[in-house]
Amino acid sequence: MIWLITIIGLEIAIIVLDHEGIVLQSNPAACALLGYHTGQLTGERISAILPDHDSDSLDSRIVPP
Repeated sequence: MIWLITIIGLEIAIIVLDHEGIVLQSNPAACALLGYHTGQLTGERISAILPDHDSDSLDSRIVPP
């Protein structure tokens, strides 16, 4: 859990994803940058959080074809 304590205290945005592009953890800086409250990103697909990106292209970089 030391890594979790470390990313929470950082002032840079960090989002940890699983192999399917689902958010496992995010720090307060990432939430603030994207306009979410702490904890709201957990469980969401990264392609849904970043709608300005081409979601098919983003997913293809995370999930093997």
